Amino acid sequence: MPLYGHGRKSFWLLGRRKPLLKTDRSSCLLFYMKWLNSNSLFMIPKFYFTKEKSPLKNFSDDIIDEIIEKYSSKVTISSFIKNYEGLNRSNLYNDLPYKISDTKCEICNNLMYHKVGGKGGATPEKWLCSLCNHTNSYRCNCSICVKKKQQLIKESKEICYNDWNKLYENKYTAFQYKIDDLNIYDQIYLKMILEKFISTDRKSLNYNNFEYGYDRLDGSETKGVLYSKAIEFIERKILIPTKNQNFDIFLPNKLSSFLPLLDFLNINWEVNIENPYENEKKIIENLSFYFELKVYTELEKTTLLKEIYEKLIKSYILRLSAINLDSIIREYSIDLLVDELFKNVSLSKAFYIIYKSIFKVKSTVSRFNYSDEIKINNEFTNCIIDLIKQFNKNQIILKDYNKPREISISIFDEYVIENIFKQRDSYFYLSKNQIL
Repeated sequence: MPLYGHGRKSFWLLGRRKPLLKTDRSSCLLFYMKWLNSNSLFMIPKFYFTKEKSPLKNFSDDIIDEIIEKYSSKVTISSFIKNYEGLNRSNLYNDLPYKISDTKCEICNNLMYHKVGGKGGATPEKWLCSLCNHTNSYRCNCSICVKKKQQLIKESKEICYNDWNKLYENKYTAFQYKIDDLNIYDQIYLKMILEKFISTDRKSLNYNNFEYGYDRLDGSETKGVLYSKAIEFIERKILIPTKNQNFDIFLPNKLSSFLPLLDFLNINWEVNIENPYENEKKIIENLSFYFELKVYTELEKTTLLKEIYEKLIKSYILRLSAINLDSIIREYSIDLLVDELFKNVSLSKAFYIIYKSIFKVKSTVSRFNYSDEIKINNEFTNCIIDLIKQFNKNQIILKDYNKPREISISIFDEYVIENIFKQRDSYFYLSKNQIL
């Protein structure tokens, strides 16, 4: 009757009454395995089964060899499996045992067992030492290999952390922004980023939120805008990595190959701005408080509001002129009109004035059949100015037009309207003075 190995049992069945050496278990195990290999009385089984209830255990060595040979050949499983009672086509590969080979284990020098690869190449061939469980592969998880990998990771991390600390001192500590160094747009974007991506302990920003935390955001545009702005702030060193990082990965030995991947790691970031308050709180906590208390000047608010107004006015004029005047209204005419509209009417009334002027010019062009671009642009400008004057003299009543669906407002502008001007949809129907 042939002998069949059953993993660790083949070793522990021999047993030992007293410890061989006063040392750790791995050294003791290696010593014992070498003794087994040198003992001529120790019989090595031809096959090693990793599946305890494999039906192949019921066959002789010759039959098992025959089945393995057929499985390894080009013939189909269906063509031979019916000749062997108890075998299942779908489980055959898992039932196959490892077979003893001439290859020596690089850990304990024991002869290794070999298992053929799966049909079609889906599963590669395998090697296994029945004494120490080594597999002669990089992914081996035997106790010896696990210790080697742990030591390698430890040494690699020490090298990387030393290089990281030196690089951090040179790259990120030489300069620090003051809050006033940031323009009004950067400050508002930073406020948005702090609100969306601050860590749960409110002490840092988690890059993982920039990359994957879109469930906390409102729509794809928000994702793209804030993610892009965060990357820009990283490039400008407004956002910098915190010095004390926990790089929970297998780091390379040379930091130079690691640094290009820095922006894509799950690390924490902080704001490279002087703390606006003298206290024990982190800069991010103080900045959040600073932005909550910040009072925007009339000039700042006027600048922000006019930019929103201008973008919407331009979009509407270009859209209507493209449909009705073959896009003949030029931006130089629009720029001249934005100031007048902004000073005198709300956006809703400005849309009405633009609509009336476009169709009046269209009618004039059609009636007199002229196509002079300068003349058409002058005609459009005069129409708008006349309607504004009539409105200011109470000679006409201007209707309120809603914003067309095709005209969109950016995430940044929406945020300004809601958080700086404390408005929602009503801003569209209010004049500049009412909003400011």
